[in-house]
Amino acid sequence: MEYYDELILKRIGESLASLVKIDPQTLSVARGRFARLFVQIDINQPLTHSLEIDDLSQPIQYEGLNFCFKCGRGGRIEIDCLHCKAAPSSVNGL
Repeated sequence: MEYYDELILKRIGESLASLVKIDPQTLSVARGRFARLFVQIDINQPLTHSLEIDDLSQPIQYEGLNFCFKCGRGGRIEIDCLHCKAAPSSVNGL
């Protein structure tokens, strides 16, 4: 599996944020469905929801964070997010 190559995982992690480490289980390809990377993120910036790899959109999941996954801002969950409540929502792209 070429995406589990250490150099490729480093490039993916560094494209998201400051890469801290790659999970040893990921490097040993023990988890075939997920690549777990530890990154240091700026909680004042919106989170990246997906990453394009070979023309495929790969979703990004974050663990252990209190973030609004709708807008990506930190310190709140989606139902309490003041930014999302204040922003007009679009219906069917309108």
